[in-house]
Amino acid sequence: MLWHSAGGRAAVAVADLPRVAVSECLLGHRVRYDGRERRDPRVADTLADEFELVPICPEVGIGLPVPRDPVELRGPSTSPRMVVIATGLDLTARMRRWIEETCDRLDTVGICGLVVKGRSPSCGLRGVPVIRQGRAPADGLGLFAAAALGRWPALPVAESESLAEPGAVGRFRSQVRAVHAARRR
Repeated sequence: MLWHSAGGRAAVAVADLPRVAVSECLLGHRVRYDGRERRDPRVADTLADEFELVPICPEVGIGLPVPRDPVELRGPSTSPRMVVIATGLDLTARMRRWIEETCDRLDTVGICGLVVKGRSPSCGLRGVPVIRQGRAPADGLGLFAAAALGRWPALPVAESESLAEPGAVGRFRSQVRAVHAARRR
């Protein structure tokens, strides 16, 4: 697992900073299916000033290459399967194993927040298309996002896109600091 310490905070020990897990693509790493860079300055710069960012990429985590064929969610929106569109290869079991192992590691390092990429089949919090046989796609959650919300219901979680809303970054920062302070008591 890679670690990114907060920028501009050399006087503060990294271990003293709250840790926030972040979809790795938002930090500018070329891990997306198409290999393109999708750095989000609200996350990569603004949050890095105050938090230790812990990058995660579920697809790369399960061994998929960059670039790669895109994946989609199929089946019921309450329990979709992750499938490679071009080949039909079902990645669900691999992804669920990665999610369990990664959530255990994130618990160990004590994350205090999570920022994910919207509409991603692994990380999206809302509006992720779930393909259903003979029916219109349903809106679902990415597999990692669903597991994270179930495992950490009180953890501050945001899609990067929602941080563009007025005051959203400030609210998220305050929530992360509150979780961090509660854990240090």
